[in-house]
Amino acid sequence: MSGPKGTGMKGLISFDLLRLDGYMAMEVEELEGKLYVDTQALKPEKPRCACDAPDVVKHGKRVVHFRDFPIQRQETYLRITRQRYRCRSCASILLERLPFIDDDKRMTARFRDQLFKDGIEMKFRLGGDINGVKESLVRRTFKEEARKRFQTYTFDLPRILGMDEKVIGGSPRFVIGDVENRLLLDITESRKKEDLVPYFKQWSHADRMKVEVITQDMYWGYKTLNEQYFKASTIVIDRFHVVRYADWAVSKVRQKIQEGAINEDRIELKDKMELFQTRPQKLKDEEKAEMERLFKKHPKIEEAYTLKEWFYKIYHCKTREEAENDYEAWRRLIPDDMKGPFSKIFSFMRESRWRRYIFNYFDHRYTNGYIEGLNGLLDEINRGGRGYDLETLRYKALLKYGDVKRLIDIYTYDLWKISPEEREEILGTSIGHGISLSTFERDLRAGAFW
Repeated sequence: MSGPKGTGMKGLISFDLLRLDGYMAMEVEELEGKLYVDTQALKPEKPRCACDAPDVVKHGKRVVHFRDFPIQRQETYLRITRQRYRCRSCASILLERLPFIDDDKRMTARFRDQLFKDGIEMKFRLGGDINGVKESLVRRTFKEEARKRFQTYTFDLPRILGMDEKVIGGSPRFVIGDVENRLLLDITESRKKEDLVPYFKQWSHADRMKVEVITQDMYWGYKTLNEQYFKASTIVIDRFHVVRYADWAVSKVRQKIQEGAINEDRIELKDKMELFQTRPQKLKDEEKAEMERLFKKHPKIEEAYTLKEWFYKIYHCKTREEAENDYEAWRRLIPDDMKGPFSKIFSFMRESRWRRYIFNYFDHRYTNGYIEGLNGLLDEINRGGRGYDLETLRYKALLKYGDVKRLIDIYTYDLWKISPEEREEILGTSIGHGISLSTFERDLRAGAFW
């Protein structure tokens, strides 16, 4: 490969410019605003052929260029006259070994590692500006290196396990966390059974038996899998997914009134829809006055709103028995014309469906509130039009905020005494301990992921 054409200034190097053991910068040349550093090995490394034949002979040379750290903000390349070899046994063409080079990315390994590190710590655009490269190169390098580290990602299962989903790109994604310590553990591509079965199987039976409580929404697929793989745990339906149907009932009543209202009232009710979803204790004085005015005008909405608040108060009960009694009392109070809007609650409260798991909350008072908060934040980001990439978010979150370490860095292995399959699994396995949502949320709001 021939070098860049053009005129430039050459200069001899009188100090260790590269700081690469075993290599020396001989000359530096500036061409078209870029720096080319002629680099030479002090002791060139002769390659060994895959056929293991020792007879390898020289077979010409080739000038190659590899991107390196910018020097004084100038785009910099190492220019190396690389020796080619030919194996006399199998006729394979080999290249002089350059251990500090990433041949696939056409850059030095240290520059690749720096781009990856900057991709974790800052916005891709900022990482590109600092290193004098395009944002796309930082993003691509980050993803490629992160994929290698997360070939097999795992974590220790917590005592209280929370699972939920988040619709991203039109598909529900599986979210799992440590409820007790408010840690996000992972976000995966799919919540489908065929995808979650191998995901759960990555843990041993003994590890899964350590999970005591699982909080989830009313997705039957989670329940089936949890009863199969976490037999020692108690399933608790997250209360948010229960009480939201009471809010839904109020909305159904409002919508029905809107359909038969005059144009002015229909527009007003539509504009005030969020007001009817607000809890009384969160209303400001002017909002309370506005609510009272609307209730006088539309008494059926007030009736639905009152029933909704009564249903919420069930979760203030101190015991399971008290909660079940209060629910039965509430159910008997529902007027006939309100049974339609509240029908979903009657449906999932049947013994054959979710009743037992809903009331498990009063024996194990845990919720997925921390995950729900994260989901709301992601919705806000999507509405803001910043764009959203699940893979990037997952990698950045776990690498930047989590304590993710490679298995090979935690334990000592004699890699030559194990099978190639085991070696590959060990090198590709990373173990995490979850991430705190407080710092994660701050950077999400600041747009630190794009």
